[in-house]
Amino acid sequence: MSRVKLSAWIPSAIQRLTANSTAVAVSSTTIQPTRLLMISVETNAVRMRFDSTAPTTNTGILIQKDQQPFIYEGYNGAPLKFVVDAGGTAFVTVAGFTLPNS
Repeated sequence: MSRVKLSAWIPSAIQRLTANSTAVAVSSTTIQPTRLLMISVETNAVRMRFDSTAPTTNTGILIQKDQQPFIYEGYNGAPLKFVVDAGGTAFVTVAGFTLPNS
């Protein structure tokens, strides 16, 4: 897949989630027909999976809090789920983007 600079992407949706020890999924209306996701995390680190399986504190991609947004280009529409990594809660913001004429 060829890379496209972020300024070419068009915002399509945004959702703010509260993650805790039970996996929470991003709404399908937020992630469809998105091709790029920008994910930011506040309060506590989270684990993320995008294969419709719930992450645990041992599985999934670790996203630290208060870091640069995690950019996921080439998103294929699979269900996206988050769980807090080490107790408590975390706020996760997921923004979706599409390309013009896509």
